[in-house]
Amino acid sequence: MHYTGKTQQIDRMNPFKKKLSSKLEEKINNYFDDAEDPSTIEQESNFEGNKTYQRILKTISSKEKQSNHPNWFYQVAAAVLLIFLTSGAFYFYYQSGANVTQVAMQEKKAAPGTLTKVNLPDGTEIWLNAGSKISFPSEFDSDKREVNLEGEAFFKVKHDPQRPFLIHTQNLVTQVLGTSFNVNSFPQENQIKVTVLSGKVAVYEQEMQGKKNLNKTLFLTANQQGVYSKKQKNISLNKKNIKSEEAVAWKEGNLIFKDTELSEVVHNLERRYAIRIEMEKTMSCPVTVNFNNESLERVMRVLAKLVNGQVSYENGHYRLTGAICE
Repeated sequence: MHYTGKTQQIDRMNPFKKKLSSKLEEKINNYFDDAEDPSTIEQESNFEGNKTYQRILKTISSKEKQSNHPNWFYQVAAAVLLIFLTSGAFYFYYQSGANVTQVAMQEKKAAPGTLTKVNLPDGTEIWLNAGSKISFPSEFDSDKREVNLEGEAFFKVKHDPQRPFLIHTQNLVTQVLGTSFNVNSFPQENQIKVTVLSGKVAVYEQEMQGKKNLNKTLFLTANQQGVYSKKQKNISLNKKNIKSEEAVAWKEGNLIFKDTELSEVVHNLERRYAIRIEMEKTMSCPVTVNFNNESLERVMRVLAKLVNGQVSYENGHYRLTGAICE
């Protein structure tokens, strides 16, 4: 299979402006032994607008008494006053952070039926699964690296203790310094799964900005998987025996399902083979099967047999009916 992807240049407001609460950031940084606590340096303003305004008015009044051309002088003074006030306004505007900056964003997609590899400027490597997309700024901040993911991707993050790497997936955030892991976060599925191959990973909810949610941060190491339930809005450790290499088998064109709901299996097949598969809504069967670069026709025959159903092909798509779960 030939793996291709598309690149788009888009200009939008930076979506990564929210900062972590100090306690949450400290908690995560303590987890990463070699990370340092970030600090924020605030600069005070030396521009005193009101005093400057009064000083200009006083000067104008004094000069007016000595000048034979008050109208001419008032015009110049007004221009000077306008420059001072405008400069002061811009100064306070930028100092207060009120300015809205535009940042160039890049977006890469893996169309249904394809895989795409993405190389980031910092040396991080990303593999996008079919039907997935990722967006990232053209230049990372000096204190962090952030991306947005929709779908599934395998990350091999370049180690940088000074700049944590954060992946935003719907309302979940995965934070690392440098490691390899897989994130599965398709919008139509109820769960978000983060599986670690090497290193350490911190996973927490996007809205975790307050003190009450700090304990919901989940820390993962190699061969561990965190599962977030969108319905229950909680994240927990998958205590089953996890083989992390199976979570990224899709990179090689293989599909591995273990007690996976039939609807999720069907969605995966639709993305993998760029095909539409209709099924009865009442079908709900756990499926365990490995497909190693199999043809779609064979995959559908095997799937129908596993759920004791029938499969047919018509009008460019498959139909799966009559499933009986045992």
